[in-house]
Amino acid sequence: MTLIRTCKLAVMAGAMFCNISPSWASEASDLDAIVHRWAADMNAGNMNAFYKACAPRVAIVDGFPPYAWHTCQGWMRDYEANNLRIKAARGTLLIGNPLWTDVQGDRAVLNYSATFTDIQDGKPISYKGMWAVSLIRTKKGWLITGSGSAWGAD
Repeated sequence: MTLIRTCKLAVMAGAMFCNISPSWASEASDLDAIVHRWAADMNAGNMNAFYKACAPRVAIVDGFPPYAWHTCQGWMRDYEANNLRIKAARGTLLIGNPLWTDVQGDRAVLNYSATFTDIQDGKPISYKGMWAVSLIRTKKGWLITGSGSAWGAD
């Protein structure tokens, strides 16, 4: 048996044992890329692309009033209003690799450790926490259906 064939068999056996398929791994990678692009669009202020990635109705929970939204546009409108209130600049969300991904049919959720940095009233501030993003597969591709976070100050 060749080394390449042995390696392929080992990968296939490991995938079966761990309930991982190459197609699932590819889909998880695609979903992660969508979430990273969404965060990058927000960070860059590319709101047209940011909103285009959202489903028409979403479930968003975040740490500023009114704390819950059903549209990405409403969330960002209140984010900007809150920034004015607390004298903050547009912050930056940094995420790494997903800590957990679950895909069930046309629904998915990815969980990340995250860091949100900002300047508030002239002082740098950093929040570390967890961020979860849910998605739905549509005829147009995957769309964001939810975002929830839990933050603590450094």
